[in-house]
Amino acid sequence: MARPKQDGLLYFSFDTDFFYADKRIKRLHSRYGNDGIIFYIYLLTEIYRKGYYIRWDAESMDDAMDDLHLTEGFIEQVMTFLVSRSLLVKRTLTNPDTIITIQKEGDNRPQCELADGGNGQERAEVITSPGIQKRYQEAVKGRKRQFEVNAEIWLLDEEETASCIKVANNKSFSEKNPYKSEKNKSKSKKNTAKESKVNKSKGKEIMQVVRFDDFWSVFPNKQRRYLAETAYSELVLSGSVTEDQLILAATNYALHIKDSGDKMFMPNNFLEKCVFEDYLEVKHPEAPKAEETDLNPDPEEELIGEDEEWWKYGPNGWEE
Repeated sequence: MARPKQDGLLYFSFDTDFFYADKRIKRLHSRYGNDGIIFYIYLLTEIYRKGYYIRWDAESMDDAMDDLHLTEGFIEQVMTFLVSRSLLVKRTLTNPDTIITIQKEGDNRPQCELADGGNGQERAEVITSPGIQKRYQEAVKGRKRQFEVNAEIWLLDEEETASCIKVANNKSFSEKNPYKSEKNKSKSKKNTAKESKVNKSKGKEIMQVVRFDDFWSVFPNKQRRYLAETAYSELVLSGSVTEDQLILAATNYALHIKDSGDKMFMPNNFLEKCVFEDYLEVKHPEAPKAEETDLNPDPEEELIGEDEEWWKYGPNGWEE
């Protein structure tokens, strides 16, 4: 089949605070050590070398095992962690006519292939993420041509997509991009639903976030409600954690604050920095302490509603 233009990058931006800014990276390193970090960086280099995604299948697994000298079981565990924390997104291509790029062994240029291999084989599975795609489009902005991306793989909505990116066969971003559609639901001002619902849209099920009020009622530090609701919804819609688990974590954290008198995390930091993971069980003998940057918001960011009261726990129930 025809060979596409080379859309891969020779290099990509790498933040100097990579090991410190994101608590998900800290947990990756804590659970899987240097091998886990190396595997994640390896995937990033493979993705950017070829564009903004790669196909993930048995051959990709074999390549990673050979290149990094890791076991299949270890790679599967780390991949599960990366997907559960939204560091990567897996997409199974539903359209058998979708064209994807593949790399043949011994060939330096990518080739095209149908998502089902052209003969009804199992649908292709690819890995990417919104963050990867944002960095990719920033890297190609300076080139003197438009870059065509696959509507079934591209995760960014129309407002986030740069002018140098052309989304092919894209009738509607919301129709072609269920990941982004689900994520955008989390940014509504309030979800007033009182019971769980499942809406069916074009044959696909989208779970609604319906229990944030329950989370908010038990969390001890009631500041930044809007930011907390956004973080809560994004976690639930990512599939990495359930609403029951977040409410349990908030309840356990409130009990910890009552017993210890520690200063409290802001609710959005409690969620965004995955602190809640330390409170998914009843007892927490070595619970982490909130840092100053997690505690004191800028005055302009305080979003305290008139109907919200401080949690009356311990000497630190009120923060200065």
